[in-house]
Amino acid sequence: MIIPRNIRLIASDLDGTLLHPLGSQALKEGTCDLIRKWLDKGGLFVAASGRQYANLRLIFEPIRDDIHYICENGCLVMSEGKILLEAALERDLAEQLSWDILENGDGELLISTAWTQFVIPKQDKFFYHMRDTVRVQVERITDISEVKDPILKVSMYRENSLTDITPWRERYGAVCTVQTSGTDWLDMTPKGVSKATALEVLLNRLGVKPSECMALGDNENDASLLAMVGFPIAMSDATPDILKMVFQTTDSVEAVLREMVR
Repeated sequence: MIIPRNIRLIASDLDGTLLHPLGSQALKEGTCDLIRKWLDKGGLFVAASGRQYANLRLIFEPIRDDIHYICENGCLVMSEGKILLEAALERDLAEQLSWDILENGDGELLISTAWTQFVIPKQDKFFYHMRDTVRVQVERITDISEVKDPILKVSMYRENSLTDITPWRERYGAVCTVQTSGTDWLDMTPKGVSKATALEVLLNRLGVKPSECMALGDNENDASLLAMVGFPIAMSDATPDILKMVFQTTDSVEAVLREMVR
């Protein structure tokens, strides 16, 4: 892989990318050390994920104060412990999306705010999966009215069984962004908000050009990020639409990091 010398910032998706294979919940041994070497060379690193901020800080614990965060598919941007962007759904829309998930089928509802995620589980195992396996900051509630903070993202979880999401796009695509994240999640976020719009906020803050950025991803919610940067890389097992967007693929983010710190 030939990597341009002008790269100053690396932005990487988590699930299916840094957390590979899909379903992994922890970074590989040595990954944080590689990122640390990149930082020590003067580089910048951004965790760009649909995950929550508290969970990302847990995943990157050894370097958590030294990297930047795009969370909730671009709805929350955190840098040096400060919120640079917080984009919320209209409250009525967030509640409508939530009730639609609750009242139709077996999909589980996850409501995301900046600091906490909330569930009204149809099955207890979903709450325990989020709390104990994924390790997010999560609370069980009985009614959507219990969520007082701005709602950034409304998600539906169906373990390895997301079917055709066209009905959701037809119903809500005009008023919010409807996209998949892996094989388990359907995410709905404010219209026009994406990992790319979030990265733009960070780049303006850091004084970095898109042409000086590398991004790595594997799924639909990474498309805007990959399209924005000068050097996009897809995972070899990325979705077909993502593979069509790039000229470079990799089996491992760690392999790319090793090239960057040589």
